Amino acid sequence: MIMLQADRCLRWLYDVFGANALHDSEERALRFGEESLELIQSLGITEEQAAALVKQVFSKPIGETEQELGGTMVTLAALCAVTGLNAGAAFAKEFDRVDTPEMKAKIRAKATSTEVVRSNTARRVGEAREKFLERADIASINR
Repeated sequence: MIMLQADRCLRWLYDVFGANALHDSEERALRFGEESLELIQSLGITEEQAAALVKQVFSKPIGETEQELGGTMVTLAALCAVTGLNAGAAFAKEFDRVDTPEMKAKIRAKATSTEVVRSNTARRVGEAREKFLERADIASINR
């Protein structure tokens, strides 16, 4: 199921930002971080708690990407269970919201007018992206 959603997201990403976006794993990682922070903020986590968490995470050695992804998915499922949130329904609702011509144009305009702080650490994320792209049907996106 996750792979099917990822394919839909790749097509959306291509429609909104073009082919170069399919190779920008650093931008996707930063956007994931932003959305994660917005989720925990909506659940009452304070800026101070989030900053302490960032400090704690970055004080440890870098983890293995696929294991960290698995941990993210397990933790999200547990969060949904204890809060009564439905991840599948939330995904469908948000995807439908952003997959309109009006929202695509708005997102495109926002992205070109907003500068995101970027780092030089995309190598490991890039390796994970390459593994994903090998499995995904990118040829159908470029048609």
